[in-house]
Amino acid sequence: MTPAEEEETLNAMLETEADTLCLYGRHVDEAHRGGEVRNVSVLIAVGVGEQGYREVLAPREKA
Repeated sequence: MTPAEEEETLNAMLETEADTLCLYGRHVDEAHRGGEVRNVSVLIAVGVGEQGYREVLAPREKA
């Protein structure tokens, strides 16, 4: 994901009508067949609306 795409994604998350916005970031080592391991960062945005329901707004993965 390019920096411009990241900025676009974050701006879209901020424009949501959710009352609360939670961002979760995680860095993991991901193993593939053949023994290859690569580092992966994951960003998940979760919005909580007036009714109290959670909604995943934008999961993103970056290698």
